[in-house]
Amino acid sequence: MDKILREQKFQLTGACSDASCLVQVGQLMAVSKMMGGTISKIGNTYTVQARVIDVERGVIETEVSQDFTGTIEDLSGFIYSWNRADNPKSAKSGGYQEGPVSLEAAPGEKLKLIARISPEIIFASMDAEIEYDQSLLKVKALEASDLWQGGDKPQLFLSKQQEGRTVISAAKWQEGQEPSGQLFSMSFEGNKASQTPVALSYRLYNDQGAEICSGNTALTLNAGLGIPGGFFLGRAAPNPSNRPVAVSYQLPRQARVKLEVYNIAGQQVATLVDAEQPAGYYSQTWDLKDRGRNRVANGIYFYQLSAGEYRSVGKMVVIR
Repeated sequence: MDKILREQKFQLTGACSDASCLVQVGQLMAVSKMMGGTISKIGNTYTVQARVIDVERGVIETEVSQDFTGTIEDLSGFIYSWNRADNPKSAKSGGYQEGPVSLEAAPGEKLKLIARISPEIIFASMDAEIEYDQSLLKVKALEASDLWQGGDKPQLFLSKQQEGRTVISAAKWQEGQEPSGQLFSMSFEGNKASQTPVALSYRLYNDQGAEICSGNTALTLNAGLGIPGGFFLGRAAPNPSNRPVAVSYQLPRQARVKLEVYNIAGQQVATLVDAEQPAGYYSQTWDLKDRGRNRVANGIYFYQLSAGEYRSVGKMVVIR
């Protein structure tokens, strides 16, 4: 995403007390600081020279009029969110928890999910990160809901595609749509028959950039048709992780299955599956606890699938 150097003028209009003017000027200064620029004042006109976000080549600064005081908070929330998203771990929450955001499968569509939020949650901006196994899934489309619309203003919903994950930063216009419950939808293409988890991490912020809520959720997508063509062990998701991890695998025929977790010293930490299973697609969750039900230490762990004569090992990283 390009950032373009522009000069903009923000006009404080109408009568206002010293206190309200200070709030408005403070907002302008905050925007200038976040955008890496400077601010100067001549009369009631404030000139901000800053690096302004180019939104899909529909540069956001071209939409700004001289009277910008009414939407400073909207743009502030968006810039807070977008600048945070430059940090790859920005959407990671401090620990596993179910929150007001959930994932559900789109009715009648095998590889499409919908992210929803409880309508009573009041927020201004969002960071989100969707993780998936890129060896099994490819993003086909990411569509924002009408929650992010603001009349004829540009939609403040941007995404960055990275290896095995999609990072989203978004903010609502104050005069935008009433909460509909839907945040966005995401469609995938599967390059092989599989059952695989998709994990969502998110943080929600108020119009001052303060975090009000964070959480994690996951959904298993079934891209398989009929019986799998071969044995397969998928990637752990999310990875790295500080919360429960989902591991997918598939069996082309009935087999005695063991799915075990080992630490870097080769010691068995947990057994996730030890059973005879028919052909099909499976997803198993590890809660990051050992056999004594204690939370494991940070570090590198290996998960091994044994099914008949088939053996495969994957690696995951546990963090705080």
